[in-house]
Amino acid sequence: HTRFKCDWSSDVCFPILALSLTDELTGLYNRRRFFVLAEQYLKVAIRAKKRSLLLYIDMDDLKWINDHCGHSDGDQALIDLASILKKTFRESDIIARIGGDEFVVLLESTDENDEMLITRLDESIRDYNAKVSQHYKLSVSVGAAHFDPEYPISIDELLSKADALMYAQKRKKRKEESRLGERNGQEDFST
Repeated sequence: HTRFKCDWSSDVCFPILALSLTDELTGLYNRRRFFVLAEQYLKVAIRAKKRSLLLYIDMDDLKWINDHCGHSDGDQALIDLASILKKTFRESDIIARIGGDEFVVLLESTDENDEMLITRLDESIRDYNAKVSQHYKLSVSVGAAHFDPEYPISIDELLSKADALMYAQKRKKRKEESRLGERNGQEDFST
């Protein structure tokens, strides 16, 4: 057998590499690329003694959109959310789609606290919903976990913390919505 050896800078191999690291639907980094970049990012943060923030973002009601509006609308909702994330956060931030309706943003802690960043994201989504006429409204639940270089943890631990906080927010939103009896015309709030 002859083994195929690839020059990753070639016109043939580079597109293959790019495809293996990019989410095909949204154009964001995929889970594999996120972990590679995030591990390096946190190593640099430790050396530079810089705090970081991980936002774990789950699109609300994707199942409802797929079931009631069709999978093409569900795909478009994911594409639109990816676009909103790219416009809301800096080019230097690591933005990735790591699951069906799950996204992450890893960024250097700024003077803005996590609530202000989440508010900015919510405002971007509100602006999108006001401008775009769809049979649904985009909505997200977000968990924010801090990385302290003085007490470093792994990217898996950071993701777990942010994921738990995101699910806590999702549960709180559902309780508030059911208490108010306002489900925006949507019957199923599955994750």
